[in-house]
Amino acid sequence: MYEQFSGAAPAVPSRRANRRSDSVDLDPAELDAVADAVVALDAAMRVTSWNTAAERLYGVAAGDAVGRPFSDHVECYPSQAAHPGNGHGPAPTGLANGPAVHVVRSGRTVPVQVSLLAFRGRRGANQYVAFIRDDTDHLRLTASLRER
Repeated sequence: MYEQFSGAAPAVPSRRANRRSDSVDLDPAELDAVADAVVALDAAMRVTSWNTAAERLYGVAAGDAVGRPFSDHVECYPSQAAHPGNGHGPAPTGLANGPAVHVVRSGRTVPVQVSLLAFRGRRGANQYVAFIRDDTDHLRLTASLRER
């Protein structure tokens, strides 16, 4: 398993299904192995990549999500910890980590933990990759332990 991470990175095809051509190069097949939702966004906050875990979490197929604004699918209510700087985006380091609440189109509220990476893309524009973990089970467990 560790051998795949040593040496030169494998060649990555330039175009992928469920991904915009101007987006960060994320391999959907590899991202589908990730348990957490992984969502890539361009500078206009349009979805450029959306893995299977994101489909499960939000109830939106990748083909319906890619190319559309993230806000078409999810309303985000980040806490102060999730977005330093009074909730106006990631910290100057380009990282933001912490809890948030997402409301999906069906109206379902989902507590999540978000790690957001901001960076300059291939064409110099801001891009973002969010790793999003459903925190529902963790919060239920914590609450049940407190009741004991």
